[in-house]
Amino acid sequence: MPTIQYTDLEFAYGFVDAAMSDNAVYICRATGKMIYQSPDYMESDDWSDDEEEDDDSDEARPDVDYDDETRYCMVPNKDSLDLGSHLVRRFAEERMPDHQHEVYDIFRHRGAYRRFKDLLADLGKLEEWYKFEQAATEAALLAWAEEEGFTVEGVPRQPET
Repeated sequence: MPTIQYTDLEFAYGFVDAAMSDNAVYICRATGKMIYQSPDYMESDDWSDDEEEDDDSDEARPDVDYDDETRYCMVPNKDSLDLGSHLVRRFAEERMPDHQHEVYDIFRHRGAYRRFKDLLADLGKLEEWYKFEQAATEAALLAWAEEEGFTVEGVPRQPET
């Protein structure tokens, strides 16, 4: 079972979930090495520190089929992990039930996250939201990594949601 660092997984998740991007990160199931791809670059970019990899490895070749799920898995985005509007709704139901219908209404229109954060700021719940979101992200990433067969080291704290 390959080992990956939590900070690397969290960074890869952020890279994949960057707004308005087609970024992708693939993890080699055999080594745990992460391969970053972006439409801004013509070739696959390997941003890892692993210098002992041999240049003939799959990760160094842009013609490798990263869609081969037996060899690689793709780091999920926010929606794949139910960390988008589903998480907002869960937060509203659990932490601000008196305002949950207002939150639901906000998410029926464009610019929802900005307006949601404005509401949280007005209610003094913005910091609480950030902690809730971070804990849910940690828990979802750890569950995903375990499901994919990776051991994760360096988790900053135990996830609480």
